[in-house]
Amino acid sequence: MGGHASRDAGRSFEERIKNALVVATQQGIVAWWAHQEPAYTRFGVPLKDSGADFVLVLKGGLAGAIECKSTKTARLMWDAVAHEQARHLDATHRAGGLALLAAEFREETGIHHSYLVPWDRIPWEKARTALSVTADALEKAGYGLQSSGSIARHLQSCVSCGAYHPIVGTKVCCRASAPF
Repeated sequence: MGGHASRDAGRSFEERIKNALVVATQQGIVAWWAHQEPAYTRFGVPLKDSGADFVLVLKGGLAGAIECKSTKTARLMWDAVAHEQARHLDATHRAGGLALLAAEFREETGIHHSYLVPWDRIPWEKARTALSVTADALEKAGYGLQSSGSIARHLQSCVSCGAYHPIVGTKVCCRASAPF
């Protein structure tokens, strides 16, 4: 897939995350959000690095950032996240906010596998010489987005530990035995 087709796939994924944020706002989970657009030249090349794709405020006042990445390969490489985007996610996490990576793996068959992962919990692994993560690793960790694209379960905190992590399976906190 060439540069334009890859960029279009990324924009399509961002549009799905944007629609999911609209729904989460209607559900009262997200209080405010904005899509950050990098400045472009007339040739479509960014003038400078920008932060994460989305900034948001959850009900209760917690700030957050979501960076979206889409790939047609089996691995999402660490270097797909630009330096300024990683700095934004790191700063959000260090300040106590919710920093998330939205990752999409596209198969040639047209099937898309999407995940929403807390930035500090991405199971990066070294493949040969570079860090990467696979859809299988994200699936096993329970970070899959439902086919409807709902992100609500990823944006609610656990009543047991207060952490923001996906509500999976039995809806039991990964750090405690009490239910959500």
